[in-house]
Amino acid sequence: RDRRLVGVLALSELVRARSTNAVRTLMHEPVESLPAWTPAAAVRTHPGWQRFHSLPVVDDAGCLVGAIRYRTLRHLERMAETGAVRPEGPTIAALGELFHIGMAGFVEGISAVAVPRAKAGGLESREERDA
Repeated sequence: RDRRLVGVLALSELVRARSTNAVRTLMHEPVESLPAWTPAAAVRTHPGWQRFHSLPVVDDAGCLVGAIRYRTLRHLERMAETGAVRPEGPTIAALGELFHIGMAGFVEGISAVAVPRAKAGGLESREERDA
């Protein structure tokens, strides 16, 4: 209700679940997450990487703002080691990834609200619309 992150779930787990399972019963709780202000050194050593391939990033209120994938983190580290990127490069790339994931969630949320309303509007009879 307050848009706080309460659990995480891998897509593969969702696909394998029975259709009668509630998402809440499949989620991993408590959530291994990264506060948005976490320093890069702490992101690299976060214990959540031992269990998950991506970690959600949350603001001070616990609201999801994006996620960082382990693969992306390691790729940026390799690029930094070889000098392929400037020191600020990994930060910019990570922020870009966060923005992309956040916007995808935003669009998905808006469409989830808009589609049922559009369908409900389409079910009216002509008499109801003309009234």
